[in-house]
Amino acid sequence: MGLTTLVSELRRFLRFHARGEVCTRIEGFDKMTVILRDVAKGGFAIVAPMPFAPGERHRFFFTLPEGDVVGLHAMAVHRYALKNEGDARKFVIGWRFLPQNSEEDVERFVEATASAQLESPPADGAAHGDR
Repeated sequence: MGLTTLVSELRRFLRFHARGEVCTRIEGFDKMTVILRDVAKGGFAIVAPMPFAPGERHRFFFTLPEGDVVGLHAMAVHRYALKNEGDARKFVIGWRFLPQNSEEDVERFVEATASAQLESPPADGAAHGDR
């Protein structure tokens, strides 16, 4: 299987910008500030101060715009460092939803947080959580 085939297989879901600010918390990392970057039916991407490694699995809690909280399990599939913003180093980490999540919770999360569709990968070349 060539790289092009692999990438097309991995990119099977449309990605969307995250709508507004969605409170995102990672179980066990309660004091860490995390920003939801984009969402897809297959996963999501965050910006975080910690470089989670591909293969790590965590449970995320998202406070949806209407106030409900959805807990979803995900596995990191990639990461890259953003250019330094002052002294704080930040990373973009793409996460794939794990099978133990209910389809209803994933669908509710995506519908509540998705905004405009991304026409193409971000200018920084990142591929995100829909892997």
